[in-house]
This record gives sequence, structure tokens and C-alpha cells, in this order.
Amino acid sequence: EGVFHGTYLEHLDSIRQNGLHSGGRKHIHIAKSMDAKSGKRNNCTLIVYIDMKRAMEDGVVFYESENGVILVEGTLAPNYLTFSPCV
Repeated sequence: EGVFHGTYLEHLDSIRQNGLHSGGRKHIHIAKSMDAKSGKRNNCTLIVYIDMKRAMEDGVVFYESENGVILVEGTLAPNYLTFSPCV
């Protein structure tokens, strides 16, 4: 496990093709744990795990907000992502 973004299964094909993007927000919100207050929707049906280490090695910049949410601007390419059903 690691950091992840909780979303909906209906977005899986689009995320696999185009990556994860902020969708009108400034940042993608990423959670560090299942009980996080942000980065995971309560009724999510899809967990998108992010290979943060590899993304950072490739120059992607991550931030951590004061309340512990990890943020990234723009789009995370599909090659940094793996998928699992939300439990």
C-alpha cells in the first residue's frame, strides 16, 4: 500500500488512458490512510494507488497540506497508477 486517491469505478477507463487529474480543482487530493478526511470519497468504488517515489524521481512535485493531505498539481500519468476496488 501507500498513498492513494479514492474515486469511482466509472472513471477507471478514463484514468487508465489519461491519468489522474484535478478535474477543475487546483490539486489532486491524495490520502495517506483509509481514514483520511480528504483524498478519498466516503462512497468510493475505486482506489487509485500512486507510485509517489517513482513519480518524484521523474520530477513530479508533491506537497503536504497542514492537515496531512498530499497534493499534486496537474495530471499524474497512468504509468504511476495501479487500481483496486474500494473496500
